[in-house]
Amino acid sequence: LTLFHNEDFARLQAINRSSNPVFLTGEPNCYKSKVAKYLYLTGPLHTKPLILIDCTALDTNGWQFLMTNEHSPLTESALTVLIKNLSCLDETKRTAFLNYVQVNLCCKRNRVYFVHTKTEDPECRHFISQLVQKTYCQVFEVPPLADRKDKLDAYISVFLSRNNQITGEQVTGIEPAARKALQAYHWPH
Repeated sequence: LTLFHNEDFARLQAINRSSNPVFLTGEPNCYKSKVAKYLYLTGPLHTKPLILIDCTALDTNGWQFLMTNEHSPLTESALTVLIKNLSCLDETKRTAFLNYVQVNLCCKRNRVYFVHTKTEDPECRHFISQLVQKTYCQVFEVPPLADRKDKLDAYISVFLSRNNQITGEQVTGIEPAARKALQAYHWPH
């Protein structure tokens, strides 16, 4: 996140001042969950638990617990709930989830972050549109590296610094040819 533009941070700070749910979207591998964690750590509920619900890990029992159990995180109050991979739910579960969050008002009682990777699936896109509209989500699109080539030197510096900490080495930069190759590369995301 240290490589975000100032306007991105200003927008994230504005999002944190609101109590509406947040919908974080972007291409694969764009650190959407890290943005959610940043919002949590700098938000008003940072001293309360952060609950992660990864829909890819929900089996039948997990889904049943989430939707019907009185101890489900969706029935609690004053928590931060990060829900990711909603797109993996089938149409029946998507509809049930959308109805549940509207009736249960879990997005009013908790700070809810939805983390979503963009998809071309028209049914999923319709579901996401309905979710954002009916829960009054604030949408933040995490920009892909392809849109941030001007930050490439900063990314390289951060990577080398972290790598040096892990390996104990003191690599200070990369060869000019390597930098040029990275700048010319067509980044898919």
